[in-house]
Amino acid sequence: MKFYKEKLAKLMLAVTLIFSFSLTASNGYAEEQELVVNNLNQVLRDDIGTTAYLNYQTEAVKSSSVPQPKTVIYYYQDGESFDKGHNGKTAAATTANSRVGYHKAVVEGLKPQTLYHYRVVDENTGAVSKEYSFETKGAVTNFSFVAAADGNYRSTSSYQNYFGVTLSTAVNKFPESAFIMHTGKANSTLTDEKHWNGYFGLAQNTFDQYPLVPNTISKGSANKLFQLNYNLTGVSNDTSNYSFVYGDALFLNVNSQLTGTKDIENHISWLKKEVATKGQSKWIIVSVGNSIYGSSSTVSSANKKLAAAFDEAGVNLVIQGNDDAYIRSYPISKSVVLSDYPGSTEIAHKDGVIYLSPGASGAEQKNGATGREWIKTASNYSSSTVKKAADYKMYSNIQVTAEKIEVTAYTVNGQVVDQFEINRKDTPERESRQLIPLGVNNGFGSDSKTTRSITWQSDATLNSAAIEVVEAGQEFTAENTMEFTGTSTKNKSILTKYNVNKVQLIGLTPGTKYEYRLRNYYTNPKTGSVTTYYSDVFSFKTESQKAEPFTFIHLADSQSSLDGYAPYFGNTLNKALGMYPEAPFIIHTGDMVETPNEANFTSFFNAAGNTFASTAFLPVLGNHEGSSSSNEVFYQNTFSVDNVNGFPLNYSYVYGNALFFNLNSNHDSDKELDKQIEWMKKEVAEKGQDKFIVVAFHKSPYGGKWTSSSSGSLSSKNIKKKLVPVMEDLGVNLVLSGHDHNYIRSYPIKNSVPNKTISDHGNISTSEDGTIYMVSRNSGKKTYKMESRKDWTDVLWGPNVKDITGKENYPENTVFSAVEVTDSALKVTVRTAGYEVIDEYTITK
Repeated sequence: MKFYKEKLAKLMLAVTLIFSFSLTASNGYAEEQELVVNNLNQVLRDDIGTTAYLNYQTEAVKSSSVPQPKTVIYYYQDGESFDKGHNGKTAAATTANSRVGYHKAVVEGLKPQTLYHYRVVDENTGAVSKEYSFETKGAVTNFSFVAAADGNYRSTSSYQNYFGVTLSTAVNKFPESAFIMHTGKANSTLTDEKHWNGYFGLAQNTFDQYPLVPNTISKGSANKLFQLNYNLTGVSNDTSNYSFVYGDALFLNVNSQLTGTKDIENHISWLKKEVATKGQSKWIIVSVGNSIYGSSSTVSSANKKLAAAFDEAGVNLVIQGNDDAYIRSYPISKSVVLSDYPGSTEIAHKDGVIYLSPGASGAEQKNGATGREWIKTASNYSSSTVKKAADYKMYSNIQVTAEKIEVTAYTVNGQVVDQFEINRKDTPERESRQLIPLGVNNGFGSDSKTTRSITWQSDATLNSAAIEVVEAGQEFTAENTMEFTGTSTKNKSILTKYNVNKVQLIGLTPGTKYEYRLRNYYTNPKTGSVTTYYSDVFSFKTESQKAEPFTFIHLADSQSSLDGYAPYFGNTLNKALGMYPEAPFIIHTGDMVETPNEANFTSFFNAAGNTFASTAFLPVLGNHEGSSSSNEVFYQNTFSVDNVNGFPLNYSYVYGNALFFNLNSNHDSDKELDKQIEWMKKEVAEKGQDKFIVVAFHKSPYGGKWTSSSSGSLSSKNIKKKLVPVMEDLGVNLVLSGHDHNYIRSYPIKNSVPNKTISDHGNISTSEDGTIYMVSRNSGKKTYKMESRKDWTDVLWGPNVKDITGKENYPENTVFSAVEVTDSALKVTVRTAGYEVIDEYTITK
């Protein structure tokens, strides 16, 4: 029986050959018998100009004992015809798996930049495939390719396989694409031949027309079918890394599934060698099958080593798969995620590696917005219907030129999910952010003509205090701008969540209006990047070189309940400067806050807004500010005036035709006052000749009931005893105070007693009549009942002289004074915030 079967087989073969020869045309092939090839694809390897790497599958033979087709590639240039006698010829290497034959053909010696056609011929039967084509590459300049991931064919009947739709959409939109790169899952069962056939079947003839750059996500025996389906080299089924240069880019395809210690060492060694020999002046693009910086919550130690090698080698873009979602990372440099990178759509090539997952091209789209610190942009499809829809499958078009890599991520329905470029430009300029300072304070430095002392509170995360200054009306250009730097230190008391910033402006021109903006930096502790913060623009005017008449504002006791600062103190300030907008400074004679804590000072500064940024604010300390050493440091830093004799906010200055002393009356012991007196005498001798002298401090020796209080912190008895005679000797014209929350003007004090003999209470001569002591009513919400008149009281005012309860405390009843300084007089006008004039008088020397 065996004999007859063999004979019959030989006879049938002979008949078949005779029949095929009888039908052979003049060009030498059997037209009626077509060789069916499946899973046809061309991969790109290093020599894209002269070699084509083809891979295909022939149909299964009837049994494993039947030999596989012996196939040969016949190729010819465009314009020529298929002719086995004259065409180029390359035999394919065949590997059988079960009953299926896998064939690999390497077509060499081709002409660059040439279109070739080819047919596959079974040398055993003479069967001929239909005609296919490939094109060799020449001197490529600009080009584009399609990047897709996770085609993920499944055989489940309920599963929608949309990979083919995505591919055809991509190449129809971008028909000039040089190749298709696929990363991630080709199908759901990589060890099953039918799943691979399904994957290639979805692609239909797209892979016939476009070269393919695949990457694996398996290894060992599980990777066998990947190796059989592509013309790539490998060892024991493990796909080897491969590379090719295309235009201005070096492509490196790394088998990231091989993660053993030796594997990683081999990857890195190979990577360095490829970049050194082929990557000079090229873009470097890596593809990996599994994502490194993707949706997973962690980065494995092996991937961290790979990422470090990519960074060191100057890799620009890593295209990764197996995320089923679109993900674009921030630039990653030296294992640091540059999450505050200044460019959203433009990345400088030297600033780090971008990791890109193109999104699911066939599988159900997942949510890529997983909150990982490295994710810059991600697809975010929450609806299950949308996730499964063909319209929302994704691919990326990647354009490569000498100047940039431009990536645009699309859905099948044409939506642009993301667009960015990696270019050879400098790092994008980091966009500055808005600085919102608290308590900007503009004081005088060593003199009011050429210096300013600016302080402000900023968030404690900011640092590096600086101020940029231009003359009013000029732009903040490099040519116009003067830059001054200072200090930024964390407050140790009161506003402990803030840094206090201090900058001295020097070398200013007298009589000039300047504009300035504050500047701080934020240094990201993770990335080391620096972001600039700029405030709004403020202004001030330096004092003229020659003394000119001016008007300053005096007020006191802004202390309030937390909700009272703005409607009372803030309103008083606005009313005062609304009437005297050119006032160069404000003297505040203490008790700025009810309690020296964060809540009160925050409310105080918020009520003032940016008033003190333009109008100099020159305060003294009251008893409510206290004299604790830690708080005094805060006051000294915050208002950045002098601390003569070691007493915070204890200083003098000359403005126009007046010498001013702002004294800290919390330091009023005999020893402390002796220091003050010695200093005041020296200042008057050096700077006070022919000038008016104005002294400001909190506790008046000629005020209300507190003057004679038994409490040392509230009383001014020692000031009255020690300082009053000296001030008279020095020729002090006006003493400004607060503390009593009543408006009180004394008779002129001469020889330490009230001079009640004056005939004109509105015109006072210091030399003839004595020194005037004026206590301002509160500028804030807190008030006291009407004082009874004292022996020294000349003018006493409350909102209603019949009401001594202090309850008529409305915002319009707070008080401020305007003091005009000329060569010959001090003209004082006292108003309520409702603009009622409650006192007017003139002081001459």
